[in-house]
Amino acid sequence: MEKILKALKDSEAETFSGLFEFLRFPSVSADPQSAGDVRRCAEWLAEKMKMDGFAASVEETGGHPAVLGRWDKNPGAPTVLIYGHYDVQPAVKSDGWNHEPFTPVIDGEKLYCRGSSDDKGQFWCHYAAAKAHLKAYGKLPVNVIFLVEGEEEANTGKFDNYVRESAKKLACDAVIVSDGPMYGDGFPALTYSLRGLAYMEFTVTGPDRDLHSGVMGGIVMNPAQALAKMITSLKDEEGRIMVEGFFDGVAPVAQWERDNWKKLPFDEAASAKEIGVETLAGEVGYTWLERLWARPTLDVNGMWSGYIGEGSKTIIPSAASAKISCRLVPGQDPDRIAELLEAKMRSVMPKGVTMTAKMLAKAQPVLLPYSGPAVEGALAAMEAAYGREPFRIREGATIPVVHTLAESLGAPVVLAGLGRVSDRIHGPDEHFRLEDLRSGMEFSARLLTELAGRL
Repeated sequence: MEKILKALKDSEAETFSGLFEFLRFPSVSADPQSAGDVRRCAEWLAEKMKMDGFAASVEETGGHPAVLGRWDKNPGAPTVLIYGHYDVQPAVKSDGWNHEPFTPVIDGEKLYCRGSSDDKGQFWCHYAAAKAHLKAYGKLPVNVIFLVEGEEEANTGKFDNYVRESAKKLACDAVIVSDGPMYGDGFPALTYSLRGLAYMEFTVTGPDRDLHSGVMGGIVMNPAQALAKMITSLKDEEGRIMVEGFFDGVAPVAQWERDNWKKLPFDEAASAKEIGVETLAGEVGYTWLERLWARPTLDVNGMWSGYIGEGSKTIIPSAASAKISCRLVPGQDPDRIAELLEAKMRSVMPKGVTMTAKMLAKAQPVLLPYSGPAVEGALAAMEAAYGREPFRIREGATIPVVHTLAESLGAPVVLAGLGRVSDRIHGPDEHFRLEDLRSGMEFSARLLTELAGRL
């Protein structure tokens, strides 16, 4: 292993240079105007893999392309599929960035750029580790497949269809996913559960046009006020979701998990301060970690209606809309939750307005094995790389493709987040700590060796 770690250190300038070039592509999958940049990023990555000794191709998915890389020159060795995504969230400097969002900048011990943590930087840890093995010994201890998605942030479902249809050529003995945070600063962790998602948009419509609030005020139901009242009915004052059937199938947290979570450090005051609020909030009767990991949520993501420009415009708006997302836990189904939520909204809708509802995105919750050869190998590699015993945790976020990978490939999926909650992913000044980049590369280098001897 020392020879491989030396190869990582000796190649650091080259590793950073390649990552910087990768980050400069504004590969925003949700913006149709960025489609060209998304494809150029995929083409660049495929060519980069070819130059570095991997077979690689740009794969059409019906949406944004994926990149498939492969090194399969070790007959009889297990095959490890490493998943990542090269698409990113939108970003402009006026959002509050201190640097241009698609110009990589090292400031202090942090690499600032959109995608630095989510997920180009984390994928690059694995890519650099594989290259270090090749540099040190001319071969890898396992066969490797790189599968890099181009629309994880858009969540259209087309990549999932590609995985299902390509299951034979993606056959492997284990799947590695690094697309998320560790448990707090300096606490490495493996994740065995992810929440799912039901994301909906509701539009409430009243009159067929905006009306004068003096001439017509008092005799017309205001759609904005109607929608606000409907939304407030979705939760009670103690944060409980008041949608009939919403919690059907939600399993209680096992006692071994409760005992494990009690050992995890969680500073309520520090967590509140880090996000700029006075106190945390949520469903009464559950611990903070249960709320984050094992309980479903319902949140308003955005609302709009009427006149919001400068000055006054006295109207009763014609319509009002809201986007609402529910994070789901194992035992819940996004389609069923969408049906229940729509039914609840219609049941409390006042007379004088109509409503339309549509599903914008969905993903199944995931519960993965928390033991087995792949998991034990990852835990050993992580402890050696980070110098401390890693935790086994759940995660409140959603990675839609994980369920598809596990179901379609039939191989154990190991979720090993290499970033931090404080990396500001999806927001201004997203960054990846250089310490985490280096530790992530070492972890991946050790992981390939561990899996060779365990799978």
